[in-house]
Order: sequence, then C-alpha cells, then structure tokens
Amino acid sequence: LETASTIEDADDKTKALVKLAGKYAEAGQKEQAAQILSQALETVRTIDNSIFKSWVLAEIVSTYTEAGQQPSKSDMAKLFDIVKGIHPIGVVLE
Repeated sequence: LETASTIEDADDKTKALVKLAGKYAEAGQKEQAAQILSQALETVRTIDNSIFKSWVLAEIVSTYTEAGQQPSKSDMAKLFDIVKGIHPIGVVLE
C-alpha cells in the first residue's frame, strides 16, 4: 500500500490500488480491500482519459463484488459523480 501511494501517475496508481485490493479480497481481508478501493475512487477522479476511467471504474466495481462488499454511501456518491462526469445524465448514445 505504501508503494502504491508513492506512484504519481493517476492511471498507474489506480491500477495498482485496484490490484492490491483484489489481493486483499482473495486473502479474505474484505474490509481492507474496500478501504483500498475507496482510495482508488479518489484517484480515479484525477484521470483525464474517459475510456481508461470507464474501464477502471468497472474494475473497481468488480473488485467490490469479488470482496463481497458494497461501496459505502460516500463511495456510491463518488461513483455516481465520476460516471456523470464521463457521460452526463440525459445524453443519449446513438
């Protein structure tokens, strides 16, 4: 976790945090996994590439599921805000 915290590039830092959370989930440390995923959500906000941001959000949600956890209410709000920023509500894709 300390190593991931020192990574400056948001893309790389987010990937490292999600991977680390997955390892904690596999080890049965579900609460720790959820805490790390919450940190990853904070980092996602700083990513400019919408395609990568969408991909990593899917990875975060998948890892929450693997850990048998649900995002906290504040993390759900973060997820919603991030998704809304990628694809504004009310815009229809063709």
